[in-house]
Amino acid sequence: MKIKVIDLFCGIGGFSYGFQMAGFNVALGIDMWDTALETFRNNHSETETLNSDITKLGNSLFEKYKGTVDVIIAGPPCQGFSMSGKRDPRDSRNNLFEEVIRVTAVVKPKIVVIENVVGLLSMETANGEPVANVIKRRFEELKMGYVVKYKILNAADYGVPQRRRRVIFVASRVGDINFPEPEFGEEITTEVYGEVTKKWVTVGEAIGNIPNIGALRYLEPAGDYQLLMKSKRGNVIHNHEAINHDELIVKRMASVPQGGNWKDIPEELGQGGGKHSNNYKRLQWDKPSVTIKHASKSMIIHPLYNRCLTVREIARIQSFDDDFIFSGLRTEQYQQLADAVPPLLGYAIAKKVKDYLIKNKRLNITVTENKRSLDRKESFKFIDLFAGIGGFRIAFESCGNKCVFSSEIDKWARETYYQNFGEFPSGDITKIDSADIPEHDVLCAGFPCQAFSIAGMRKGFEDARGTLFFEVARILRDKRPKAFILENVRGIVNHDKGRTLKIIENVLDSVGYDFRYKIMNAVDYGIPQNRERWYCVGFRKDLGIKFKEDFEGLWDSYKFFVFPKKRKLEKRVKEFIGEKYVEGYQISEKARQNIQKYYPEYEANRSKRDGITVANEIRASRCHFRSDGIMPCFTAKMGTGGNNVPVILEYGRKLTEKECLAFMGFPDTFKIRKGSYQSYKQIGNSITVTFVEELAKEITRILRNL
Repeated sequence: MKIKVIDLFCGIGGFSYGFQMAGFNVALGIDMWDTALETFRNNHSETETLNSDITKLGNSLFEKYKGTVDVIIAGPPCQGFSMSGKRDPRDSRNNLFEEVIRVTAVVKPKIVVIENVVGLLSMETANGEPVANVIKRRFEELKMGYVVKYKILNAADYGVPQRRRRVIFVASRVGDINFPEPEFGEEITTEVYGEVTKKWVTVGEAIGNIPNIGALRYLEPAGDYQLLMKSKRGNVIHNHEAINHDELIVKRMASVPQGGNWKDIPEELGQGGGKHSNNYKRLQWDKPSVTIKHASKSMIIHPLYNRCLTVREIARIQSFDDDFIFSGLRTEQYQQLADAVPPLLGYAIAKKVKDYLIKNKRLNITVTENKRSLDRKESFKFIDLFAGIGGFRIAFESCGNKCVFSSEIDKWARETYYQNFGEFPSGDITKIDSADIPEHDVLCAGFPCQAFSIAGMRKGFEDARGTLFFEVARILRDKRPKAFILENVRGIVNHDKGRTLKIIENVLDSVGYDFRYKIMNAVDYGIPQNRERWYCVGFRKDLGIKFKEDFEGLWDSYKFFVFPKKRKLEKRVKEFIGEKYVEGYQISEKARQNIQKYYPEYEANRSKRDGITVANEIRASRCHFRSDGIMPCFTAKMGTGGNNVPVILEYGRKLTEKECLAFMGFPDTFKIRKGSYQSYKQIGNSITVTFVEELAKEITRILRNL
């Protein structure tokens, strides 16, 4: 059983990520910032989370962790201690370490680790007592035998490409623990006993294979650090959008050399903000970064380009690997990273804690380092049947897996697939022998839904397209992959009074799979589109995988598949649409007349307003409207021409193909033909990528732990 950890003031979980790398099980993360906690959840799917002000949580909540949690880690808010803040002794945030003491008194962990800014060491309470002394005294007053020590650690000394000094407190009641020794230095050194300190990782070594903005994929990694950061989910770049600076800011940036700052800006261009040494700081390619704060507010400049660093570039400099995805608005993502503990610093501390706990005779548990967390080469093979434009492929490649075969019959979809993946899928699956399909671990299939859709004739298996499910079953029977994921419309559940679904269940059981299906709506998982779909996930029976609604009470989660939890919708329609005027997308006069015919009645009765009104199903006989910030479900009918593409009333135009792709979770760099109704049809037939990425991540997690 792994050592359990609780992360207080967890933020996005940089500390937790480091401890997980060292083989710890993070049982709970608590933070009151909902957006940061959403990022935490997306990257720590097995960890219970609590979005709450810790000062309002009673002791009873923590009682269940008494005797089961051995380590508490915490990064209480540092703004009250920071040299860039007001450093007011009366700032209420300065006392939040008391919450760590309170939880410690209830849970009684063996070790507590607290991280904060170095400025804490020079702060005093309103009574004139040094804060560091108060922290030590308060642990001692618990009368539990805690020995407290602290030390300033530089993240650069532990492989983080950033000079980031932080004070680390360690309270131990199982003996004195030493801090980790530096593994990197400003220069390469060799100690007397032959131990080598490697040179600090530089900015160039950290971000050198991240292309400039607009690129879809990373360049091939060069060097140890880029290999360590490489995603196990694929080569697609996430969180790599740049700020659109105005001309004056670009001119200021252009005047700053590497290593320079605001002082290098000519007077006639203005200073552009504060006079902190890191304002308008251009990083040096061949040196570690300065301490990362809010990169856009501080205007931290890319070494080579006249722009601020992107979120992904900051993530690399903070040692978050490319699998780590950030939620929220871009400015919130910058702040999340500014607040975070670099995972590699957390990993160095965690290794030291783990080594000590293993050696301590009073701890009768087995701990193994989670080498999978650091092994960037592990991946699984999957096939992409009825591939469409490649939504399943993007999702599974994002988890580090490799597509070894794809099949799609529609010529227009095959063209789009080729534009994005460099290969044409094989054709009609009914004419492809199982022996010609490569061995694979996962089968992905969004078999045609028209035979079951309420938007169609619903002939089911009487429709030739409905029988294509049996091609999926044939390949499952012949190739025996470890897992599968199927997608279809929700209408498949009640089609033919449930008899159709019963046949599917019987067939999947007969070919040797345990499975679970669920109706899931994209709007419940971060995409503002009312798109309900049937998802079915299965595993070969001999693997012994079970299914559960959540991770609550699971001691061994590696044998349980858990569908992702619903979450609060953070972004609405208006955040997915672009410019008001786009050439070639204006609505027809006939559509305008039909909208004007039905809109007054809707306007008189509508209750929800989000600033944007969407019209769809625009006909002489009807017209549907929504203004609640949620897009109606896209369908393949968008490809039949006429007025089937949703319209933004305030803009007087229909959605562009790029906007539709965004509502389906595709990356900005995805390529599709413009001005073609075939493109709209392809999008309407696709899966929601960002949601399926969550399912793919869970399937991959299960397979990696078999």
